[in-house]
Amino acid sequence: MEPSSLNCALAKKNYGVDLYNGMFSEYYSSVGTNRKYDLVFLSMVLEHIVNPFNFICQCGEICEKYIFVEVPTLDYKYIEEPFGMFCEEHVSMFTLESLTYMMNHAGFSLINKEIIFEDNLYLPAGYPAIASIWKKEDMTIDDNKLKPEISSEDCFKNYVKNNEMYLETVKDKINLIPDDIKLAIWGVGHHVSMLLANTRLSVKNVVRVYDSDKRKEGSKIAGIPIHPFDLNDIRTGDVEAILITTYTAQKSIDDCLKSLNINIPIYKLYDI
Repeated sequence: MEPSSLNCALAKKNYGVDLYNGMFSEYYSSVGTNRKYDLVFLSMVLEHIVNPFNFICQCGEICEKYIFVEVPTLDYKYIEEPFGMFCEEHVSMFTLESLTYMMNHAGFSLINKEIIFEDNLYLPAGYPAIASIWKKEDMTIDDNKLKPEISSEDCFKNYVKNNEMYLETVKDKINLIPDDIKLAIWGVGHHVSMLLANTRLSVKNVVRVYDSDKRKEGSKIAGIPIHPFDLNDIRTGDVEAILITTYTAQKSIDDCLKSLNINIPIYKLYDI
């Protein structure tokens, strides 16, 4: 099942695979349980679902044997960008404990699991992740026996505590930027919104906002229109410093600016 008609066409062209073009809810309401599958594969899906338990139960109605589930996890979390795991796309958060509780109550028992770290990827919201395989079977649930090695409550408290501490280091770096310097920020997303709300970035002399995503061009953040990077802004003196306000793209933006031999301060928030 694939919402994008373009992706459906590419899957057919490149792999000879016929995809259902639409959402699972549309498939479920039109096809229902008329077709059964040995394996339902859910990779980086459940964190986007408002009611994941109902969703899994519906998947269980078309699944005869197994469900594969891969989701970001709070069981292990690197200290990267502060609160980077919480983004607008992810409406549900999981630990192994909460995932097990949900899957058991939906009629699935755990066969195997693995924590995938992908420590070479700058994706705070995506990794580490739990990859797991579950078997559909009749089972009696005793919630008192679901005692994980690490509790969801402890995972969440540790995540918040560590990220609050790390946010302080980011605040300190932003505080070092002179208030009167003509500042451009590069990188617009949920992270820069968090910075504007929780640091002194909003009182800095921000004169330009850059982003490479053409879909954002013309929109505004903090009242300033978003545009692609323009080297003339530096040549004319309209921009005297640049702050990279994205964690995931910090390295690529920094490499781009270095290649241009720009002789103005480039501020970075993270040690990547």
